[in-house]
Amino acid sequence: MRAVLDGELRGLYEDRRITVAGFLRQWLAVKMEELAPNTDAGYEACVERDLIPALGRYRLPDLRPKHIARWIAAQRKAKRGKVTIYRIVSTLRNAINTAVRTWGLRYNPAKHSPAQAPCCRAHLLDPRAGRHHPAPSTTPTG
Repeated sequence: MRAVLDGELRGLYEDRRITVAGFLRQWLAVKMEELAPNTDAGYEACVERDLIPALGRYRLPDLRPKHIARWIAAQRKAKRGKVTIYRIVSTLRNAINTAVRTWGLRYNPAKHSPAQAPCCRAHLLDPRAGRHHPAPSTTPTG
């Protein structure tokens, strides 16, 4: 009862009954209306193929960074690509940010997840040729 009253005072309404799976499906249904078809398909694949099987059983308020970190470690051990892992965790982070913004969750456990952004080399577009060229190096050449 104390937690409920505390939430009322702070304007926070955590629904302890909703699971990560239920929340992600609700979030995806709303996002589908505003996303391009390819983006929508990518989010849906991340949610249904990866996030729900791995984290869907947890109650949303009980999801912790350690659960996400364990999943990331398992994916790395299974030799999944860095870009793939990063996109999946980014999808989770984006979804849970919605819960935080709408006062449904206190914090985002995916906010500081150990999934690193993949490194990529900067490219420049040559407008005359319509081709990409590597960006010039900033290191001096001898």
